[in-house]
Amino acid sequence: MIITRVSDRKYLLQGEGWTGHATLRERPKNQRDMDRRTRVYGVLEAFAKPELAALEANTETHVYSEDEHQPWAIEHMRSYRALKRALLRVGNPRARAIVAEVHDALAGYRATDPGARFSINAGCFACPCSPGYVADRRIYMNDRIVDVYVDAN
Repeated sequence: MIITRVSDRKYLLQGEGWTGHATLRERPKNQRDMDRRTRVYGVLEAFAKPELAALEANTETHVYSEDEHQPWAIEHMRSYRALKRALLRVGNPRARAIVAEVHDALAGYRATDPGARFSINAGCFACPCSPGYVADRRIYMNDRIVDVYVDAN
């Protein structure tokens, strides 16, 4: 992995088959900030475009609570769940590989089982405005937690 410093808080990353940047978080102000693990954003947009487009097209139809037992609503939700599983089947291994690569480059040693799980609330606790992956561990650089943003090649 190639790491290039852009500013005090931003570094360009060039990994195996992907590019992106890492941003160092502000120093934690409270326990909630200290507990947050490394986040990885942009994996689905970079590596799963067809699956993501199919899922977004499926979300144009809204199922309201009074309609949720209708046959068309049940079929719609079933297809939505299938599309979401297909999307995560592509994204999950890529996110884990990126977390492992970033961890190995920054920490200086090979992680035993670096993992990442998808979270609709990765960037914001209150709403699903910035979904992404949450790493199983905190990745540090210069004693600050790193967040990774993957760009499409």
